[in-house]
Amino acid sequence: MNDLNLSCGLPLEAKNAGLFVSRGKGEHPDRVISTHELIFVTKGVLSISEGNRVFHVHESESLILWPHRRHKAASPFGPDLRFYWLHFALLERESKISLMIPQHIKIKRPDHLTSLFRRFLDDQEGNNLTQVAANLLVMLMLSEVADSSHFEAPADESASVLASRVNALIRTHFHEKLNTSIIAETLHRNPDYLGRVFKDIYGHTITDAINQFRLKQARKLLLESEQKVDEVALSCGYTDAGYFRRLFKRSEGISPKRFKSLHAKLHVNTE
Repeated sequence: MNDLNLSCGLPLEAKNAGLFVSRGKGEHPDRVISTHELIFVTKGVLSISEGNRVFHVHESESLILWPHRRHKAASPFGPDLRFYWLHFALLERESKISLMIPQHIKIKRPDHLTSLFRRFLDDQEGNNLTQVAANLLVMLMLSEVADSSHFEAPADESASVLASRVNALIRTHFHEKLNTSIIAETLHRNPDYLGRVFKDIYGHTITDAINQFRLKQARKLLLESEQKVDEVALSCGYTDAGYFRRLFKRSEGISPKRFKSLHAKLHVNTE
């Protein structure tokens, strides 16, 4: 008899899971844990904060909480709240598996994710859950979450409204780490679809829009503040000052330092 011997090094290790059913009392504990936590709400709304960010997780939505960050309730549990939770740890090992998993998203196939949680809990309670099976089930759950990012905007939201929401995010978060993927995750949209919609409406890419608005703010700071070039770059969301200088020169034809110096001279001449 020839046995099939498989060796698979998954990039995570499953810990434990459970189903929370609210009795209309209490709230999520204020804590910091050492593992990731996947939450999937099947009824009601879970309001929870991670650091300074508040999430309102509705029915059929998932949320991933990160380790070593403070989590606490944003409001008490509602009487109809039900959600699955699962803890898992990422391992420091090379893996050919690559998934882009949104932190907060509406699940495209909630029944599939529910069945995976039930399988995990059934085997866990019956002491039939091996570590290999547990790890594989978590990978399948995360695959369901990742796959949920591949859907388009609902019919009641027009392309122009969606593009305007992107523009609003750029204007309010330009000074933070920002790109198409982050904006798509925030709006619960597929990045490729969001990019196409935005370009159709405005005629340029989301990346171009981010840089255009950042450079506009940079020009204002160079003209009106005493900040140095590196400080202006950081204030406008560029952690790489060299990259900022290259973009600015490509846009204005001169360096940020020369731009600031030239304006100062022109300003003196017009007094």
